[in-house]
Amino acid sequence: VSNNIFTSNNQGMLFALFRHPIHRVVSWFYFVQDTNWRRKKSDLSDITIEEYFKSGSGENNWMTRFLSHQMTKKLTSDDLNVAKEVLRRKCIVGL
Repeated sequence: VSNNIFTSNNQGMLFALFRHPIHRVVSWFYFVQDTNWRRKKSDLSDITIEEYFKSGSGENNWMTRFLSHQMTKKLTSDDLNVAKEVLRRKCIVGL
C-alpha cells in the first residue's frame, strides 16, 4: 500500500515527540517495579534504580538502535549520527 501512496515526489513524514531520555528510563523503572509488584512476579521494592540498570535489566538506547539498525552490537558515535540523520530526514520533531 505504501508504494501506492508514497513516491519520490510525495514523500511521507513522521511527526515525533520525544521525552528526555533520563526521564523516560526513570519512568520505565518505576513502571516495571510497580507492575512486577502487582503481578507478584518478583519483588523489586528493595532494588535501586542504579542497581536495576547496572544489572542489564533496563533498556539500552532502544530508539538509537532501532533507527540505526544496530539491535545487538555496542553502539558507537557513528550509530548515533545515523539515527540523528534518519530523524532529520524523516521526522518533524516536537519536544
